[in-house]
Amino acid sequence: MLHSPVLRVMELPSCSIHDQTVRCFRLTNRQAMSVELMEYGATIVKVAIPDKSGELVQINLGLPDPQSYATNPAHFGGTCGRYANRISQGRFELDGRPYQLNLNDGAHHLHGGITGFDSRHWRATPMSGEEYVGVRMEYTSPDGEEGYPGTLRCLVEFTLNQASVLTIHYQARVEGVPTVVNLTNHSYWNLAGSGSILGHLLEIPGRSILEVNQDTIPTGLIRSVTDTAFDFASPRQIASHPNDLPLAVNDVTKRGFDHCYLVERSVDPEQSDLILAARLTDPVSRRVMDVMTDQPGVQFYTGTYLDGTESVGHFDQYAGLCLECQQFPDAPNHPTFPDVVLKPGETYRQTSSYGFRWPQG
Repeated sequence: MLHSPVLRVMELPSCSIHDQTVRCFRLTNRQAMSVELMEYGATIVKVAIPDKSGELVQINLGLPDPQSYATNPAHFGGTCGRYANRISQGRFELDGRPYQLNLNDGAHHLHGGITGFDSRHWRATPMSGEEYVGVRMEYTSPDGEEGYPGTLRCLVEFTLNQASVLTIHYQARVEGVPTVVNLTNHSYWNLAGSGSILGHLLEIPGRSILEVNQDTIPTGLIRSVTDTAFDFASPRQIASHPNDLPLAVNDVTKRGFDHCYLVERSVDPEQSDLILAARLTDPVSRRVMDVMTDQPGVQFYTGTYLDGTESVGHFDQYAGLCLECQQFPDAPNHPTFPDVVLKPGETYRQTSSYGFRWPQG
């Protein structure tokens, strides 16, 4: 166990997934916040904060036990890659050479393919500093895995500090040939600890979203959200009733958000590298989560396709929401989007954080 005063990283009992030993860890700070992580999928398993009586309340959706993550169709808490979100028809070109990725979302590629990074075994190392504790996860994705070019060496560091900020720092280098990279974490949040997230208050400062087609693939156009159902520039309730949600673009029998908002950066040179992508508040418990990032987009997803079955932990529709900081979906096929190509000799870096506040005592 590594620790500084009241900051601790503790190794929990290991488990076996796909005949491999999986190590698990718990981070805690002086405010009694805890974060549980495991090597399989570089996954955030549990985030808990105390209520007014001191009892811990889990504020993310998690499966019943580590072995349940062996099949995780909803990607609960996992590190998504090599390319998070969607790539149209699983196709792109690099240096004039076409690549075909595995298809796992109808005719498209989603969250790294059939066996993405959230279904891979990472190697963990606990870490500790004066102001934080954490776990470093490492994984090497071989050339050709899921159709991607180049051998990608990935590192993800999860750290918790005394201010109850959970920071995720991603780093990757490619060997051999260029590749495309987009890493994110796919945690589902419910600050109430149970029930629906539709009553949460949400603020997303970004005033634009990527327009998508009926398959949730970006068209390349950017649309203003001002004075539309997508406008969260000022904090407001997500929805008073499910019928108030927009229709899902790829299934008109369902309603909910699954859209990439542009994270708008200030021209102020004094501004921090991490800026506010979203703020989530549970008005009943008054718990708040600030999502900060250096990425150009944040995917807002309302758990529309959770269906209450065992494979998704029996969680029903709208039991949790995702705020995934990332590059733009399908960016390899849109020259006007931010560049997602990683070349040998370069280093991919991404940092996002989730800061929590709650009434004390």
